[in-house]
Amino acid sequence: MKKFVSLICLLSVTSTFAAQMGGDEQYKRLKQQDIPFDNEYDPDHSVLIGSGSFGEVFEAKKKKDESLVAIKKIEATKDTLSRFYQEGVLLENMVHNNILEFKGRELRKAGKGQYVLFLCTERMDCDLGYFMSESQHSYLFKRPDTNPVISKIILFQVLAGLEHIHKQGVVHRDIKANNILIIVHAGPENKEFYKAKIGDFGWARVLTKKEAKNGGLFINRGPVSVPSLCAPECYGTKPYSTKIDIFAVGCLFFNMRTSKPLFETIKKDGKTSWPDQWEHLRIRLSSIPKQYENKELKPAKNELNFISSLLSSNPEFRFTAKQAIDDVYLEPELK
Repeated sequence: MKKFVSLICLLSVTSTFAAQMGGDEQYKRLKQQDIPFDNEYDPDHSVLIGSGSFGEVFEAKKKKDESLVAIKKIEATKDTLSRFYQEGVLLENMVHNNILEFKGRELRKAGKGQYVLFLCTERMDCDLGYFMSESQHSYLFKRPDTNPVISKIILFQVLAGLEHIHKQGVVHRDIKANNILIIVHAGPENKEFYKAKIGDFGWARVLTKKEAKNGGLFINRGPVSVPSLCAPECYGTKPYSTKIDIFAVGCLFFNMRTSKPLFETIKKDGKTSWPDQWEHLRIRLSSIPKQYENKELKPAKNELNFISSLLSSNPEFRFTAKQAIDDVYLEPELK
């Protein structure tokens, strides 16, 4: 365990979500009338730290103890509200060390058929995408001595979170670097450790009892996550299961180990073409070992077997989260 600790504790994470945003946008704050949760938070400390099609995320400071949280502000209609509200319900019930901690939610009516939903969670330092590519720690993924260690540390925690999610009868359906959040916490002897947590359950699917009994299989039309992270079965008409999350994890692990994406998104006239993308996936899947076996990585046989089991084109032969955690590649020191 000591060799793992010494390698992953080289530096503490100082980058924040705010650093990922440029210009004046990062100085945007919540308006006084928008401060949720009975005005528990300081309006002078509500800095915008992220935004997307769903809405915006602000860092807020609690007046009582000055602790920091993240508040996600989502603008919804009556047609989209149930999906966004489900995210808060799932987070509230997904209590696990490797899942983003839920702290509260508040729903407001903003007009006819219009709503504003606030979701409050713990404040993380940055997402995995930023951590790998732009933070001062990105070199950890580029050095041959530290890459295997940091990649395993992150992967193990993501798998642990996924195992819990799947046990609850839920398929995340949007596992990607932006939804894996990183924070540093203090350990014994003031050493710092990287902690990875799964967030954003906006596209999650709760399995029915019938689906759960049927091996978690359910019917869904087309891919949900980023096309380049979708499992092959997402592009067909057959039902798919929790195994699509494992395939996405395999893509992330490949990215961490090689600093390259496994698949490139194919677009035609500005739109993703699913048949072309499926053909692209089929061709690329057949050459995973070739891509992975390069002079810089020099992966051992157990690593090749591991990545192949995460990325099997046949979901029946693909790992479950539990099987991946128990694999010999994830050394006992991690467990």
